[in-house]
Amino acid sequence: MEEEQKIFKNGSTTYYFTSKFFPKKIRDDVYKLYSFVRVADDYVDEKPQQPKKLLALEKSYESAVEDH
Repeated sequence: MEEEQKIFKNGSTTYYFTSKFFPKKIRDDVYKLYSFVRVADDYVDEKPQQPKKLLALEKSYESAVEDH
């Protein structure tokens, strides 16, 4: 969770600080969701693009969804 929190804090300071008002469980879920979307967006925006990174993220996502 520490890495997700760091990504969120660095990517959106305002939203990060307002998330402190959420209950811990919701806040942790917000960290996870934001960090996933932020990383995906960063991969898509990279120049040159690195398809292997995006594919690895996609596989990670699919694996997580299958488990639930």
